Amino acid sequence: MQITVVTQPEPLLTSQDPEVRIALALDGDDRDALVDELLLAAQGELDGPLGWVGICVAEQTVQVRLDKFCDMMWLPGGRGATDVSIEYLRDTDAVPTDLSSGFVVLQKGAIERQNGSSWPATMIQSEAVRITYSVGITDDADPRIRLMKSAIMLHAKMTLDGDNPADRRMAIEQLMLSSRYRIF
Repeated sequence: MQITVVTQPEPLLTSQDPEVRIALALDGDDRDALVDELLLAAQGELDGPLGWVGICVAEQTVQVRLDKFCDMMWLPGGRGATDVSIEYLRDTDAVPTDLSSGFVVLQKGAIERQNGSSWPATMIQSEAVRITYSVGITDDADPRIRLMKSAIMLHAKMTLDGDNPADRRMAIEQLMLSSRYRIF
């Protein structure tokens, strides 16, 4: 499986956000560029289909490439995926073909065949199936956004303080697991 972020997400936080300035004790602008880089790095490590938190909070477009169709195809970070499109290489002539029906997108972030349908035959070739989807939390009131932002700030703060990466990960995992909102 090949996973690509087609449309990069916007930063969830910047050094100009009041909560960042308070959490990281920024009273001047001499460290703003460094903090912006740390926040982006933390977001990249935690959020998204390749992030270790396991969901996409920031809105983005992702493409998954598979060698063939499977009974159930998981969309990394794809809980609540929208605008799902499937393209495959036909087995007879390798022509890229859109699949517009015969599948169901599940809320848990997977695709399966619709009852009574079957997957079309594909060319026997790497990455013959391409699934592109939009994912991310669009409701600003969703508490998982606040939780992800807290984790990103904690990551940046602990990095600035020179904390051990293993300690950072443990602290962030505890933050995520202690929340009543399931983010993993």
